[in-house]
Order: sequence, then C-alpha cells, then structure tokens
Amino acid sequence: TQLWLLLCRYGAVLARQYARESRYRHRLKEQIQRQAELAGISLGAQDVDLLAESPQGPRIVGRDLEELKAKHHLGLAQARQRQLLKLEVQMLELRGLFAQLEGLLAQQHGAADSVEQHVLRTLDYAAQTGGEVKIAGKYQRPSWRSALLTAALGLCSCSPCLPCPCRGLR
Repeated sequence: TQLWLLLCRYGAVLARQYARESRYRHRLKEQIQRQAELAGISLGAQDVDLLAESPQGPRIVGRDLEELKAKHHLGLAQARQRQLLKLEVQMLELRGLFAQLEGLLAQQHGAADSVEQHVLRTLDYAAQTGGEVKIAGKYQRPSWRSALLTAALGLCSCSPCLPCPCRGLR
C-alpha cells in the first residue's frame, strides 16, 4: 500500500510539474511575442516556439533580435528579387511585342504608301477629267440641237403627206 501511495503522490507531483511547465511555456511565449511587438518584429508561431525552447533562454533584445531582423531583411530582399525577376520577364515580353509591332508597321507602311499613291493618282485623274467633262458639255449642247433638227428633217422626208419646206428645194 505504501508503494501504491508513493506512486500516486509521484504521479500527482509529475502532473503538477507538467501543468506548471505548460503555464510557464505559455507565459514565456506571450512574453516573447510582446517583446517582439515592442521591437517592431512580426514573429510567426514557429519562430516563437524556437525562441521559447532555446537552451539559454530567449533573448529578444541582443543577439536574437539582430538575428530576427536579419531574417526579416533577408525575406524582404528575396521578395524584391522575385519581383525584379517578374519585372524582367514582363519587360522581355514587352520588348517582343514591340518587335512584332515594328514588323507589322513595316509591312503596313508599304501598303499605306501604295494607297497614298493610288489616292494621288485618282485626284490627278479627277482633275483632268473635270476639264474634259466641261468641254464635252459644251459640245453636247449644239449636238442636241442638231439631233433635233435632223430628226425633224428626217420626218419631213419620210412622210409624203406632210408639207415639207425642204421639198420645194429639191
């Protein structure tokens, strides 16, 4: 019975010790988190666990703080490097697009010159034909008169029943 009683007390002592260690570890993690916030460093759960379980005890101020700042700066530098690499890839794509655009412009330039030449030729042709149309209009007016006169004379010669002024001339 004494052995059993001692084992029960030993178990109770171990349970209390485990509970005290758990509370101490929890308070230590909260303390580390507060110190990190005061120092202006954002720590993840893994970083807090590593500092709480370090054998010499956590020191946010001092060597550990410098190490955490260095890790933070390294993370920022790596993020900037990734952004710069993405920017470089985008610039290469943009350069390719400009090269394609330059090629298309060179092809279209020849076509635009050809269209311009055709438009200029058309304007010259229209200017030339405008004068010719005016001349043709002058010639067309007397031809209408002569056509009417010829038609009237032709009717007179075809029909013997109509009196024709030209018959007396024959």
